[in-house]
Amino acid sequence: MKTQKLKQENGYNKTVMYWFDCSRDITVEEKQVNGTSDRAILHYTVRDGDKAYFSKEYVPVGTPKEGTKKPDITAIMESSAERKVKWYIYDMKDTINHAKTAMKLCNQWHSGIEHIEGQYLNGLDGYSIENSLGVISRYWDRDRLQKEKDACVEKIKQAGRNGLLTARKSRTKLNEYRQRAKAVQFILDGVFIDEEISGRRMSYNIHHICMTTTDKITYTAEMDIKF
Repeated sequence: MKTQKLKQENGYNKTVMYWFDCSRDITVEEKQVNGTSDRAILHYTVRDGDKAYFSKEYVPVGTPKEGTKKPDITAIMESSAERKVKWYIYDMKDTINHAKTAMKLCNQWHSGIEHIEGQYLNGLDGYSIENSLGVISRYWDRDRLQKEKDACVEKIKQAGRNGLLTARKSRTKLNEYRQRAKAVQFILDGVFIDEEISGRRMSYNIHHICMTTTDKITYTAEMDIKF
């Protein structure tokens, strides 16, 4: 995995993977169209001899940036002495109340996992690996998500009753409904099942970190990045 050292006095650029070997805080901020901001403060605790990594919207070198799904936060802790790694893949959303948002989250998680596996994890030999996957948001609406999922399931059933399952256009639309329903169910269940290219299916618990605000302008959440 190609990396750059993150210097204390400098900021960072998107898509680049940085490494450092001391405890520090890193702020990730997203501006919304209405002028408000979402902010995540990552508190890294790095022990002597350990190594830490961070990237906002990580894209491996050589991968086109345009069109590539990328989660907002990729963080990794590495201990060569204890031969263990812990990775964090999180995305930031102001709200989670639509099936399209759920689908986007799942696609970003999938790409984030795929990127660090191909660039980093697959090169580790004999390391234990711990994971933390999730989303940082202001709030999410469980009832609205359930209603959208139920509507998708009903449309699939109606298509079956009307004999529309074989038409090409109908199949495309039905596949979209199935993908929406599946993504929403992952969010409702709190478990993301990632289907890899190899055919292997991996399950990850979904962690939800809620942002808070005192002025309704800046919404903030804090995360501990540590073993």
